[in-house]
Amino acid sequence: MEYVLTRFQQQLNIRRFYFKGTNAERERMEFIVGVDLSSARAHNIPVQDLPLLCLRHLEARVSDAQPRGITLNEEHLSAYAAHRDAEKKRTESKRRGYFKSTAKATS
Repeated sequence: MEYVLTRFQQQLNIRRFYFKGTNAERERMEFIVGVDLSSARAHNIPVQDLPLLCLRHLEARVSDAQPRGITLNEEHLSAYAAHRDAEKKRTESKRRGYFKSTAKATS
């Protein structure tokens, strides 16, 4: 299944992202993924990251038989934030290790 973000709409504190999905048989379906913006802010998830987060959630779907309208809950946002923070720590530790080994080599 391939997905394309077509638009978004916000009602109160829920932002909904609309995607067109095209399967292998070239059938098109619409999918809607909602995100509670206050939960996203609580996990320090920038609004710019939300479309990609929704897309990743759609791509992880097991089958087309699952509901086409979903709302990412606290669990989804918390898992995303934890993964993002772990990646950031890993990147920073690699960077620190690189600079330490470079400093020793030049001494």
